[in-house]
Amino acid sequence: MDASGKFVFPGFVDAHSHLGLFEEGVGSIYQDGNEATDPVTAHVRVIDAFNPDDSAIERALSGE
Repeated sequence: MDASGKFVFPGFVDAHSHLGLFEEGVGSIYQDGNEATDPVTAHVRVIDAFNPDDSAIERALSGE
């Protein structure tokens, strides 16, 4: 792989993230990260559970 002239950012993209799915400060009722009722849930989409107003997203963007 020729990476000359390129930049490498290890950890820049988090392939496993709970941002927007396990919302902070609201308790377990909004914990939409795991489907425990069926071992195969190809029909379940993260977009149906994602909360763009999760406070953790703003904190992650600020680098805190």
